[in-house]
Amino acid sequence: MEPLEIPSFSIFNMMNLAGTPIKHWRSRLGIPQREAAKKLGLSLKRYQEIERGANFETGEPVRLDTRTALAAAAVEHGIDPIA
Repeated sequence: MEPLEIPSFSIFNMMNLAGTPIKHWRSRLGIPQREAAKKLGLSLKRYQEIERGANFETGEPVRLDTRTALAAAAVEHGIDPIA
């Protein structure tokens, strides 16, 4: 098995950022929010909050967590995360 090459601007670099980076990830894959949420094992609402960068009710910042970042990296490299 060949090692994965991780580009300098990868999903791992996005973990401390809110909002836009996960949207760019979804755009690169060309998938709608509902499909992105399903692939990452998230509810649509939670995915939308991560993409927006804020909780819908409180307005508090929502960051990309480690599990979701790893799942996104797996999906981007053609590996289906285990649900």
